[in-house]
Amino acid sequence: MLILYGSQTGTTEAYAKIVHSFATARGLSPRLLVADDFNPDQLVHEGVVIFLTSTFYNGEFPSNFSRTWDYLRSTTTSLPSTKFAVFGLGNSHTKVNFNAAAKVLDARLEQLGASRLIPLGLGDEQAPCGHETAFRPWIQHLWVKLLGGHGKMTLPVQFHISTPATDAVSVSRTLPGFDGFRVVSNTLLTPDGYERPTFLLTLELPAGVTYQLGDHIQVSYNNSSDLVERTASRLGLSLDSTIQLRPIGHGGYLPVDTPIKLEDLLRDYLDLSSPPSRSFLEGLSALCADPDEALALEQLAEDMTIGNLYSKYVGGNAAFRTPFTLVDVLELHPSIQIGLHHIVGNISLIRPRYYSVCSSPLQLPHHVQVVYMVDTWHCGNDPNKLFMGAAAGYMSRLVPGDIVTSSLSRGYFRLPTSLETPILGVALGTGISFFRALLQHRAYHQDQHAVVSKMRLYFGIRHAAKDFLFQNELQTYVNRGLLELVPACSHDSNEFVTPVTKLRDFPNSVAEYLDNQGVYFYCGIGGTIPYFHEAAIQTALQTVHKSTLGSEMETVDEMKVTGRWQVEAFSSCLDHENALQHQQKVQTKKEDTPISDVVGDCAMFCFQCGQTNQGIGCT
Repeated sequence: MLILYGSQTGTTEAYAKIVHSFATARGLSPRLLVADDFNPDQLVHEGVVIFLTSTFYNGEFPSNFSRTWDYLRSTTTSLPSTKFAVFGLGNSHTKVNFNAAAKVLDARLEQLGASRLIPLGLGDEQAPCGHETAFRPWIQHLWVKLLGGHGKMTLPVQFHISTPATDAVSVSRTLPGFDGFRVVSNTLLTPDGYERPTFLLTLELPAGVTYQLGDHIQVSYNNSSDLVERTASRLGLSLDSTIQLRPIGHGGYLPVDTPIKLEDLLRDYLDLSSPPSRSFLEGLSALCADPDEALALEQLAEDMTIGNLYSKYVGGNAAFRTPFTLVDVLELHPSIQIGLHHIVGNISLIRPRYYSVCSSPLQLPHHVQVVYMVDTWHCGNDPNKLFMGAAAGYMSRLVPGDIVTSSLSRGYFRLPTSLETPILGVALGTGISFFRALLQHRAYHQDQHAVVSKMRLYFGIRHAAKDFLFQNELQTYVNRGLLELVPACSHDSNEFVTPVTKLRDFPNSVAEYLDNQGVYFYCGIGGTIPYFHEAAIQTALQTVHKSTLGSEMETVDEMKVTGRWQVEAFSSCLDHENALQHQQKVQTKKEDTPISDVVGDCAMFCFQCGQTNQGIGCT
């Protein structure tokens, strides 16, 4: 069995690893590869191939699947001996682009003569249990087709772990394409004591490294000492012990065949902060000595009904919000007889977090700046327990002179070629990052006597006195005629004003920008939230044009096709968006329900939602 996947930020990769791990546990011999790391000419020689891919907002394949898709689209070579299955990860709110990549891949493989093992699986962030709603029955169907039954299984052993005779060596984790960025400053932007502290991190670029307007930066981090110590204690191991890993199959990016301290492995490599997947919980249930604990874990993994316990644990609801990392599960179920060999290779490695660069290279050619919010919260069951996001917690402890392992990559936004193009923007929370960089860029050109159009920016925040990020700087752009700023402070009055409110209440301003070939940019939380704004804009245009909603929906669809409608929405994965699902009917029935209330019931507080306790990025 060959498993090929395309993943931009790691979510699809995590699902591909689930397929790989449990195929191994069922006695198969799977190989797991990024799609573009495999020579597609060799597909004709493969018996069983499982494909997993996400879809970009505009229906595109991930960048690490694009070469393989180009080959499949153009080849005339048939695949009569190949059996395949495809699972896609998408968001049904993207309408015609929902799982577009998976759909065309599935159809093309059939055209080439390959045999479909099971029907195409379509994961949906908006489903009651997120992607798992479709993934669980899809993968169980796959086992039945391949093996004739689902079967009880345990966590596969991916590595031989031994105690070497030699001392551990210092193994620094290396990531391809990453460099060391020196911390220049790490400035708190919000008042002391505010429950949502937000920082501006300034990093010096390594020699020879440059960046472009709208780029992203990936920041690598390590686990907190608390998680590391608790995990070692639950495994009954000393952090000072020296181990050596020898892969049974593919070693991935772990330090293999070299002595390493257990503390280094747990701190720098294994993702201990994310919730275990349902499939991993299923594997843990087989390791329980207590039948009641085994049954509880099985039910936790299998229950896909709306409002299920797993969704509540990871969804962020204030009444249920609880730490739900691997070690939390192990401590809650003491009969799980688990060793390090069950964990290594079966949980994800630490994945760098994506942030939008909030500075312009024209203003800061040798530095990049990043805005991040530290999601700090108390456990719903025990108010004395305080937790914070894994990556943001790491970043908040950085001091000048520290070296941060980071990498720059191109962002999703494509800027208009003319500075005279009007821009209508929506920024939620730290989503202001892109717009700040864009305003710096435009201010630079204005200083060079260029003609620059105005931007109308709706800025969604909670409190004007607490998290109005860059307020003074934004006011200077207003004074220069570069910006019309429309703050929407959701928690400063009983009205719960949001950008949706402002878009709906002042329709003429919306039409003024978009009717003059303006470009719309949205930068904020994902899930259903971008579509609330889309609906508000459609309604505003309908009001001004005295048209039908259908015609304005077509207008927005045309803007998407021509690049005049661009969305950079970061959302969580697996079941982490379910809190939004519970609020969706309320939002539909009562349009005045504030976005802040919807989001307040979910762990995604801003578009950098991966910095919550889940530690998960977007699909």
